[in-house]
Amino acid sequence: MIDGDQILGMLRALVGRGAHQAEAVYLLTRTGMTRFAASRIHQNLDRTEAGVTFRVALEGRIGVAGTGDLRPEGLESCLERALAIARLQKPTPEFEGLPGGADEGGAAVDQPSLPAPARRLELAHGLVSKVRAAGLAAAGSLSVQGGELAVINSEGRFVRAPYRAAESLLIAMDDGEGAGCSGYASWAGHDPETLDTGRMAGTAVDKCVAGREDVSLDPGPVDVLLEPPAVAGLLNWLSYIGFGGKQFNEGTSFLSGRLGDRLCDSRLTIYDDHAEIEGLGLPVDFEGVQRQRVDLVREGKAVGVVHDSLSGVRAGTASTGHALPTSVDWGPLPQNLGISAGEATGAGMIASMERGLVVTRFHYLNGLLDTRRALFTGMTRDGTFLVRDGRISGSVANLRFTEPMLEAFSRVAAVSRERQTLGAWTGRGASCTVPSLLIRDFHFDNGR
Repeated sequence: MIDGDQILGMLRALVGRGAHQAEAVYLLTRTGMTRFAASRIHQNLDRTEAGVTFRVALEGRIGVAGTGDLRPEGLESCLERALAIARLQKPTPEFEGLPGGADEGGAAVDQPSLPAPARRLELAHGLVSKVRAAGLAAAGSLSVQGGELAVINSEGRFVRAPYRAAESLLIAMDDGEGAGCSGYASWAGHDPETLDTGRMAGTAVDKCVAGREDVSLDPGPVDVLLEPPAVAGLLNWLSYIGFGGKQFNEGTSFLSGRLGDRLCDSRLTIYDDHAEIEGLGLPVDFEGVQRQRVDLVREGKAVGVVHDSLSGVRAGTASTGHALPTSVDWGPLPQNLGISAGEATGAGMIASMERGLVVTRFHYLNGLLDTRRALFTGMTRDGTFLVRDGRISGSVANLRFTEPMLEAFSRVAAVSRERQTLGAWTGRGASCTVPSLLIRDFHFDNGR
């Protein structure tokens, strides 16, 4: 098997050939996944993948091709395919060249260590056994991922970076007297050894048990405490439709033409910052540009979006280090989102509610209804509780909402000081670090 140093040596030679500009992205990914359902571990797998993607430019005409054949002839063939594709393209007006400089000499990076399959199995079994001990059934997963990203181009850029991430999801379910109730807990970090299985299982069990006592709720606006998994779900969608440079430039983002405007309550500051969660995710993007902290919403006002080199040129600014793989067409997106902490406590926010709901998380979220308004719909799941006179008084059947999210965020009444880091859907250590939010008059109906 050809090792990484040999592959990068071949890539460095290939991108320097010819009068065209060329970029090679090498990605090595090692993944371990343990899944369980009905309190039984049914999958414990490990996988290693490596591949190369070439991007070439011929007088502004861009071609992209990828391969998993890392032999010399496989790499050369892939580069030729990228060149052939470029010859068929129209010029890209915003392309002003590949990022230059930042040659780190191709020094080898330390590959992140991942727990052995037996250790991962042990951690997953800890979650399952604690849920089973409470007389409930457990379902979920524990995953770990690590590897290396290297970016080499004809303009002198040669950057290598390792990454590591871990994530766990857990649902506790009652198939007996409380049939249909469930509780949810989640965790993300860079080291699964920091996962507190007792605390995580306890959260899921407590929510499931509390869900046995159903109460009714009439549809309409109601105060709602969104816990971190619910907030992270909304923030991921806001990122996808509005915080990226491509959507901003194309005018589909809720931020387009609104930088400097007040969008939501002044308690909310939303940003992207890889450095905040040390060791989680990639420090560089897929063009080899160092990730920068970018404030997106500061004290309720729209202040920025993230860019790669193409969207930055179109917007008249520079890349912020948020390029994604060329295999996706979303454009640049935040990778390590955060909402600044507030001053409230979760218990204090519940105590302040005369009548309202506590929502653990959402599913079936859809933020594409009207991206300019950030109009969302979705449903609650795995723990929705009614609050009366400052106390939780029972669980509520799953509810659907339809809400312009910026308007909802303008009705934020409190932000918790406690925050939680959760995984984000773009992977490779992407994350959301968020507090709980108390929002007034959130609109639910009674549809399941």
